[in-house]
Amino acid sequence: GGLLKHGAVRSRCPRRGLAYKHVAARWHRPHSLVDDFNLRRRQPDIHDQWMSERRERLKQLDEAVEFGEVEPAAAAAESAALVADISGLPRRLRRRLNGSAESGFPPPANALEAGRDYQRACIGRFGAAATGLEPSACWPEPDQLAEATARDRWLEGDLDGSGLAGMLSRRAEAAEERRRRLAELDARIDAGLARMPEELAKFEARQARARQAKEEAAAAKLAELEEARDHFGFRVDAQDDKFIRLKEARSEEAKKEKKAKKKAEKKAEMEGRLVERVREQQQKQQSEKQGD
Repeated sequence: GGLLKHGAVRSRCPRRGLAYKHVAARWHRPHSLVDDFNLRRRQPDIHDQWMSERRERLKQLDEAVEFGEVEPAAAAAESAALVADISGLPRRLRRRLNGSAESGFPPPANALEAGRDYQRACIGRFGAAATGLEPSACWPEPDQLAEATARDRWLEGDLDGSGLAGMLSRRAEAAEERRRRLAELDARIDAGLARMPEELAKFEARQARARQAKEEAAAAKLAELEEARDHFGFRVDAQDDKFIRLKEARSEEAKKEKKAKKKAEKKAEMEGRLVERVREQQQKQQSEKQGD
């Protein structure tokens, strides 16, 4: 394949045909003054350029001394200045190489390293003399002292019950309340277990009644199907229209019979009441005649 734009290379794959692969290199900043591998890259960054220019200048000084164009002392001084110059390195490396002149300890690079916690950690690990920090940084600040004093007072306990003693008493009361509730729950569970045989008997009775009702319904349905077979002379399905119409007709007849029966019972009851009233009137008339 040929070169394409944006640093891509076109190549042929056995199955997918054309495929584009990016071959752009991953650049990184130099981490030392002799990083020849990174200097040979095609597109060095600003630190690479600075290092290349410095190496080129050192090479020119050597050639000038060789041809007698520059004095060796001046060339040596300029070379030493170039070697000691680390202004082109990244900030983290400059801070590492160019430490504090008094203690040799790197100065703080951010707000975290300038804080008291970081200074205390450095003093505890390297010592105050090695770090060049004041030992007074290990002493707590006024707000920390006030917080520690308040914590001690809270642990000792106050008269208003807001301290540790009050908290422990409230915790004990809460535990006692929880034990009381658990005891009540156990009592309710025991009472429920005592009622369990009776409840099971009632449940079994309900289940038996439900099974009996289901069996009776199945028997009634089978009887209706047998009656329909006797009526039509052949077997019919329960979803058949003829069976449904026959069932509706029988239901209407049953309703009429029930209504007539109820009407007859009501008529008989009224006749009985009428006979009883006539009898009471006759007895009343007889008692009046006997009184006269």
